[in-house]
Amino acid sequence: MSEIVKLLTIEEAIAGLDIADDAVRLAWLARDKSGKLFIKELAEEPLQEDIVADGELKQPEKLTEAINKVLEKLSARPANVIVSIPEAKVYFRTFTFPASITRGKLQEAMATASGFNLPVPPEDAYIDWERVEGKNTNELLLALIRKNHANAYIKAITNAKLKIIAMEPRVLAAARVAEIGTDAPTLVILPDKTTQTFAVIQHKSVKFAHILPANLSADELNSAIKRFSDFSESTKMLFSATISAENLKLPEKFAADQRLTGKAKEWLGALGAALRGLIPRSDDELISLMAVGTETAYEEQKRLAFIRLVSNVITGVSIIFSAVFLGSWALLAIIQEGVKTETLAIIQERSVENIALEKRVLAFNSLTGQLAEIDSTSPRWSRFLETLRAALPAGITITKLTIGNPTETLVLEGKASTREILSEFRKTLEESEFATEVEIPIQNLELRTNIPFNVRFKVKNPQTLY
Repeated sequence: MSEIVKLLTIEEAIAGLDIADDAVRLAWLARDKSGKLFIKELAEEPLQEDIVADGELKQPEKLTEAINKVLEKLSARPANVIVSIPEAKVYFRTFTFPASITRGKLQEAMATASGFNLPVPPEDAYIDWERVEGKNTNELLLALIRKNHANAYIKAITNAKLKIIAMEPRVLAAARVAEIGTDAPTLVILPDKTTQTFAVIQHKSVKFAHILPANLSADELNSAIKRFSDFSESTKMLFSATISAENLKLPEKFAADQRLTGKAKEWLGALGAALRGLIPRSDDELISLMAVGTETAYEEQKRLAFIRLVSNVITGVSIIFSAVFLGSWALLAIIQEGVKTETLAIIQERSVENIALEKRVLAFNSLTGQLAEIDSTSPRWSRFLETLRAALPAGITITKLTIGNPTETLVLEGKASTREILSEFRKTLEESEFATEVEIPIQNLELRTNIPFNVRFKVKNPQTLY
């Protein structure tokens, strides 16, 4: 069915639309007859300072006007866009799970773990995550934005008669296209008017991101990089170098375009979003800060177009056959017997197919039973994580939880606001019904607040996880 849809419907192009605090930029990519990628359209329109400020859309009507001006500069108008927006209002967090956790269990673990210490209630935010490359681990980057911030952008763009396929923070789009010159994790600093984003990038993906004010002095900036380096080392998210946005380069296929000369950092968002537009919708599992189900709207639209096409074809064919029918009545009587014979042959053929289908159904039911048995013997960490979360005292922030076999030692990393709260947390674990062999090494004695800690313990009764 999907192959028929692709064959009989027109594949609408998807452009990249970048909304920055200083301008709206659109990039539209296409391929020539040989399959080589090239830039089909580039257009931009400056924004007044008070339209987008600190990542928040202040004047949606003015943004819609600017988008329409951009579209007027194009030789053709795209119907669909991938949107990149400033990440100043986006919360990022990286989660690490054992590589042994399968896809289904990973979704369950992520849904539970992401409930720890989110800055916004889930019902008030759009939350999504994507997998990033990890060495012997499952690493997932979570992004969160308040619904009112995201909806302001969505409304302004849809008012310009554009269909949004996905909306992502600009740092993710920029990482997709930027050339950093190494395969090692690299700290990239992307400045905006009021903020600057510190992001660890590797293999075109963001492994970690943090937002800081833009007006830092040189000493404050170096201090921030040092703190970021120390944090990365403590979380084993090491980076080998630091690159500013001015030193980022575009891929050779884009850098040759004279319209982009000296403007690489300004066009990272639009080009990165446009590259995402080339990914088949069914394969796009990247972060999109929109309502649930919005990402599937494009595929549904193509299917509706296919249905309309088939309906029109059937209507036309019906008219033709109605006219032919009046003159072919005699011929139909002659061939009626032949049709009956062919119909019987088809029925017999379908009966054989039904028998084969029944055998496949029985095999499938057997496989389903085996999978259910496997599932019943797998530990359900969600119950344990809920119990652990309920035991956390105020002032304790969890940054990483390493889990494996239920009988092995678990490692919990985080920060305590004071040493008294850390002691309280240890006592709570030692007296709890779910933890045993609790160990919290004494370290960072010079710190009185924001104390990093590392807790090792075992599940008191592993059988409760089944």
